[in-house]
Amino acid sequence: MPGWNADAAACPLESGSMTLVEGSSFCISSRNGDIHPEYPHGVFYEDTRIVSGWNLTINGEPVEPLAATLKEPYRALFAGRVRGSDGHVETPLVVERLLRWVLESRNGSPSATTRRFQPVAGSV
Repeated sequence: MPGWNADAAACPLESGSMTLVEGSSFCISSRNGDIHPEYPHGVFYEDTRIVSGWNLTINGEPVEPLAATLKEPYRALFAGRVRGSDGHVETPLVVERLLRWVLESRNGSPSATTRRFQPVAGSV
């Protein structure tokens, strides 16, 4: 992605992007909360992008977005699901992401489920 200046137009946002704001910091992500470097996503502090990539996989699988809602300007809930090792879709999973990088997972299944969270971050 080229830098934003008078000679280079900004890339369009991905459909359904989410924006979290707290003070002079903000975060733009996709509908499942991931940050993709090929879009104008990222974590920004005073207009400087400090994180250009962030993705969360569960048991090695990406989270398929189902719904996302802003709870407060700096806090969002993302509902998604992943495929199990047998190929079947698991019970929907709710992940809460805050601009402060706190993750909380809620399992709606009546049975216990073991999940391995793998957040991966990158910066410019």
